Amino acid sequence: MPDLDVSFVLTDPMLADTFSVKRRQDTIDGDGVTTPTVTSTITTFPGTTVPLCGVVTQEEPAELMRNPDAQLAPRIIFVASTFGFRGVSVSADGLTTYQPDIIVWNGSEYLVKKVLPYSRYGFGTYEVVAESMAQPDTVQ
Repeated sequence: MPDLDVSFVLTDPMLADTFSVKRRQDTIDGDGVTTPTVTSTITTFPGTTVPLCGVVTQEEPAELMRNPDAQLAPRIIFVASTFGFRGVSVSADGLTTYQPDIIVWNGSEYLVKKVLPYSRYGFGTYEVVAESMAQPDTVQ
């Protein structure tokens, strides 16, 4: 196990950026159709008044995806933080399911695609890959 604890870097104002996180729960109607519902918007680390922050970087754009009705090259971000992000998950009692978190950063929403725990580099350190939920950029 590495001896280097990098968790302090993730809140350093020289590197870190702020963001918020939307938590979503599946709501199931009488016909069994699920609808993701935002249950909370998190702007601070739980139990504190410290704004959510971490190192956020733009990743290389995904490869161009060509479909019969559209072409897309989604924007992808990488986030390293001590905040506990969620991917698809189920409550401990197995009765409630959750959709992946949505990260709101720099005016755009990004859907969490991967949550990778990196506790080897400091307790509660996470690496997240998220993809833009917006349509392609508009050129004027």
